[in-house]
Amino acid sequence: MHVALAGINIDTILLEKIKTSLGEEASGLTPETLSASYARISRSKKTIRSLRESAVKEVEKARRSNKKIIFEMGHASVAEHAVLNFDVSGISRYAVEFIENFRLASFTEKSQRYVLFKEEYKVPKEILNGKYEKEYRDTIHTLASIYSEIYEKLTARNIEEESAKEDSRYATSLAALTQFGMTINARSLEYMIVRLKNSSLSELKDFASDLYESIRDTVPSLVKYIEQDPYYKEFYGSPEKDSRGRDSYPGTAETEVHSSVYPEVILSDYDNAGENKILASMLFRNGGRSLEHYISLLNKSSDEYKYCLLKPLFKEMKAYHPLPRFFELADLTFQVECSASAYAQLKRHRMTVQIPQHYNPGLGYTVPPVIKSSGLEDLIAKAYEISTKLFYKIRSEAGQAAQYILTNAHRRRVLVKLDIRELYHISRLRCDKYAQWEIRKVAEKMVELARDKYPLVTLLACGKDRFTACRQKLD
Repeated sequence: MHVALAGINIDTILLEKIKTSLGEEASGLTPETLSASYARISRSKKTIRSLRESAVKEVEKARRSNKKIIFEMGHASVAEHAVLNFDVSGISRYAVEFIENFRLASFTEKSQRYVLFKEEYKVPKEILNGKYEKEYRDTIHTLASIYSEIYEKLTARNIEEESAKEDSRYATSLAALTQFGMTINARSLEYMIVRLKNSSLSELKDFASDLYESIRDTVPSLVKYIEQDPYYKEFYGSPEKDSRGRDSYPGTAETEVHSSVYPEVILSDYDNAGENKILASMLFRNGGRSLEHYISLLNKSSDEYKYCLLKPLFKEMKAYHPLPRFFELADLTFQVECSASAYAQLKRHRMTVQIPQHYNPGLGYTVPPVIKSSGLEDLIAKAYEISTKLFYKIRSEAGQAAQYILTNAHRRRVLVKLDIRELYHISRLRCDKYAQWEIRKVAEKMVELARDKYPLVTLLACGKDRFTACRQKLD
């Protein structure tokens, strides 16, 4: 056996220095050569090393090979061997929600939980130079002032600085600018670009164009289909109307709304046989009979017998261990109603299926418990009221871009479908004492509802901080 490192991510700051010293050979500094050489493995007697050496020496030939294999023969997975890193800054919190929806990418974002944000915000093209631009800017300025006031008053009450930052952000708008780092392979990048180019938001279209411009000369043979596509526009967009042509967020600025301290989580659907399917698959792996045989056996078995199947696994499990794939055989679907602050955390669980509605002012707004107990609820109410008033005023002209003016306290509904394995992952991270308080409430309620239906397989679904105590109860 021989294992050798074939490539690593290198910062472009260093790449520019290397290109200067390499001269003509600098053309080989592209991940396209890895895609081309790996694509040839299946049809060549040469060693992988020699295939890579050839690709580096003949970059244009490697590019022609990529284009033929990926776009003519349809072997798009070849593009996955090319991995790229991006710095993204000056982008709105609202736009980030759509970008971080893509599963096969990695993101690390500047967090409003840990960093005090300045009054820097996006004025989308849909509003820029329009009759509401000044009112939009004035409202953003007022929201920023409320944000600062809440933070200062919380810290003056000796609230921990991190908690003060975390909760005062509920008054900030979705237009607030942020930054993030992104790592993604070329195949997923192409998909991201074409999807976002067909968005109804100008900021996302601009982001997609900038992405393509930044890599066009670096990986020209790996990213191709990025133009307008009615399929993506129609079926992947965010419609302003529902299936019956009704407003997706009905109501007016005068609609009576309510404040809420906690998110709402409802179990909408689950697999009745889910727990037995998980246990039957464990027997199936080590046995010689059909899955149906083991399910039939478990249907007649006691809880004690079923627990004995799980105990060896749970006994060896640590808080950092992922569950085996058996646990993917039981699905649950939740309807979650939460604030933009909580959704910012929820959306990061990209292996779940998430179908969000628009932010809907008619759902009211979330007031963090610390703000409520500190007597500052009126400030969150004020932020909600002024942003909602402007939202209803500009939505006919700005369309979906009207959502930029809404705050982190505004709520939306999201359908979330996941399996038990993913539920464990969420519980470890989001039920932990260090998790943001609202997403912790969402995760805890998910676990509670799941445990009611699957009491055995969820026994160790908890935060990292409580894992040892939970496991000791099983001994």
